Amino acid sequence: MPDKILVCSDTHGHIDTIAAEIMTTPGLTRIIHLGDHARDAEELEAVVGRTILKVKGNNDFISYHIPYDGVLPLSGGHKAYLTHGHLFGVYYGLDKLAAYAKSLDCDLVLFGHTHAFDDQVVDGIRLINPGSCAWPRGGDGQKSYVILTLDDDGGMGVDRVIL
Repeated sequence: MPDKILVCSDTHGHIDTIAAEIMTTPGLTRIIHLGDHARDAEELEAVVGRTILKVKGNNDFISYHIPYDGVLPLSGGHKAYLTHGHLFGVYYGLDKLAAYAKSLDCDLVLFGHTHAFDDQVVDGIRLINPGSCAWPRGGDGQKSYVILTLDDDGGMGVDRVIL
């Protein structure tokens, strides 16, 4: 079954806009929050009535029950590594993150932390940062999230949504 996944990160306490996006985007099969603030994901779950896959980031000090990372099987034989990214020094390059994902047999990484949209391939691993829903930095300075669409034949579409 194809996946249509909303991926967001770095909400930092500002969930109203992304909650409205979740509520008005048809066909979502999953929702992923990549940390800072992971507790926002828990609030979003209550607001939108959906389960949200979540990892914690560098500002998630008290979210002990939320993991720092995870591996997620996806449609079309893809496998994603989910992380906030701060433990991999993503401001200084994505090589370490790509190598770690490859060691886990993942072909996709979803990460945050930089607050800037990114979509690139490093050593055969696709790395996608949806940007920040609240506090964009670097790049074009626009608030954003990503809709990731994966079909059963392995096709992958990435649509950046500007808020």
